[in-house]
Amino acid sequence: CPEELYAFALDEAFLDFGAISDHVEAVTDRQWDYMTAVTNDFNEPGKFTTLVGQEWTHCEIGHRNIYYRGNHGPVLRSNDGRYDSLPKLWAALEPHEAIAVPHHSANKVMGVDWSLGWNPRFEKAVEIHSVWGNSECHAEDGNPMPITTLGGEVRGRHVVDALRRGYRFGFVGGGDIHDGRPGDDLHSEHKDVKGYPALAPQGFTGVWSPTLSRDAVYGAIAARQTCAATRSRIYLEVRLNREQITWSLDVATASEEGIERVDVVRDGAAARVLRPNTDPRIVQASIRIEPLGSSGFLYVRVHTARGHMAWSSPEWGQPESR
Repeated sequence: CPEELYAFALDEAFLDFGAISDHVEAVTDRQWDYMTAVTNDFNEPGKFTTLVGQEWTHCEIGHRNIYYRGNHGPVLRSNDGRYDSLPKLWAALEPHEAIAVPHHSANKVMGVDWSLGWNPRFEKAVEIHSVWGNSECHAEDGNPMPITTLGGEVRGRHVVDALRRGYRFGFVGGGDIHDGRPGDDLHSEHKDVKGYPALAPQGFTGVWSPTLSRDAVYGAIAARQTCAATRSRIYLEVRLNREQITWSLDVATASEEGIERVDVVRDGAAARVLRPNTDPRIVQASIRIEPLGSSGFLYVRVHTARGHMAWSSPEWGQPESR
């Protein structure tokens, strides 16, 4: 039940913020009101922040995890004729402050069809990793944790495919846990135990936020001030300095697991690799880079010695038009 999930996230997984975003197609209006009330009860600024959330579950179009800035929002079920398409979903969200996050985009059965377009108002972030696996790029392109369940992954549905289309997302990591342990799953540690499916460690989202509050966390995600990680508390700070002729990139990352390498990913491909110098747990560097083209993008990907990963949100060559 939602009380148990939030209590585990706070007291056992030691998370700063979280959200229950259940498949609302199977949730009644009374259950939605109940889960929303529990979410609001657990929201305690400065200690633990919650977001009111739901999952719009359309397997032909792609799932969207919806998070509201306020303490309530409408139930939007994909099997309801009023909300069974993306244009209808956007119209229903129009009166509200909400973020809609494409979820496990690379999957064959429940992935995202990027050809249907991108909504810059609501689709501020994309989930790059969850228990289903990593949607950044294809396994043949170097992805160590591709989605392998429910038909596996499909080319054209990865996060880099969306970025190459010009879609501007910040990166988040999702849980999507099904074992009642948000932030501290067991399945990825016991793959040899009968009954555990072939799932990856769940994902984490980090935000750059002045305070721990619902408004601040939501605002950071909406502003793409995020980083994502597999289930590991990896510190990652990236700053792109745009100068007239030559640009520079500042990278600082640390992990108690040790840093194996840091990839500077440019337009979807690793353009440079950074490694620790004296301390194997830390990479700190400032490097010169060629300016990005008008449609170019760049982000940093971290690999730890234990196989965990982290990603900075992308930077773009052309500033966003307002």
